[in-house]
Amino acid sequence: MGDDLAARVAAERATLEAGLAQLRAEAARWGIALDANDCAQAEFALKRDPCSGELSLLARWHGDRRRASLAIREDGFLYGEWDVLAPHPSQRGQWIEMVVTWGKPPCLKSEPRLIAMPA
Repeated sequence: MGDDLAARVAAERATLEAGLAQLRAEAARWGIALDANDCAQAEFALKRDPCSGELSLLARWHGDRRRASLAIREDGFLYGEWDVLAPHPSQRGQWIEMVVTWGKPPCLKSEPRLIAMPA
């Protein structure tokens, strides 16, 4: 893929939407509704991997309370995070810091990232 940002965003639109949908679904599993981030609200950039030389597309969202990001490598692999910071519904003393997703659509995996509540 080339280094034209607008072309890369257009080419990866379906992957971006799949990543956002997976993050929302993971949060919903834990009873958390996420804001309606979409591609029109994202800040985009291309970043070259220093080892492989590949250009990854980076998408970032900065809301009032929650931050989200997706990175898509040239081979189509996606990694995304969305800040949640909510009490875990069934594990006392744990926060869900964020939900994360990774993989190549349509085979995305996701999970919550947990941290201990401060004493």
